[in-house]
Amino acid sequence: MADEQEITEHLKTIADLNEPGQALANDSPHISVRNPQWFHELAPGKWEAIGQREQLHRKLISQQLREAHGAKAEYQAVVLAGAPGAG
Repeated sequence: MADEQEITEHLKTIADLNEPGQALANDSPHISVRNPQWFHELAPGKWEAIGQREQLHRKLISQQLREAHGAKAEYQAVVLAGAPGAG
């Protein structure tokens, strides 16, 4: 198991990689929405899924709504994701 120093160093590395221009930053060319086969940019910072990615999103949403049939559909969510380009 990692000790406190290893954890602190890891957290600093992740924070550094989230700085503008770095691999995990929102402006990284490697984030999923920058893949033109998956997303179309409607306006700066606003993308829509296209093609198979859009079909996957609809499938996942439909599946979740079926499984949580009593949930409200208010089009708000907390989204947890991996590093840019992870999927």
